[in-house]
Amino acid sequence: TIDTYWLNASGIREYEQVQIVNINNGARFSTYTIAGEAGSGVICLNGAAARHVQVHDKIIIMCYAQL
Repeated sequence: TIDTYWLNASGIREYEQVQIVNINNGARFSTYTIAGEAGSGVICLNGAAARHVQVHDKIIIMCYAQL
């Protein structure tokens, strides 16, 4: 779940597949985005993906487009 404001600012759409890289432990995995409440500042991993990241870990969220 990602704050809707941040999704719009980054050009990432709801339900778009993204790749997550955890800088703290090196974990890499794919998941999809869910829009969170605008202005909440939330970045939350849900389900099985949540097992790869701890609170306060630094992550990179990547999405790709084929042109």
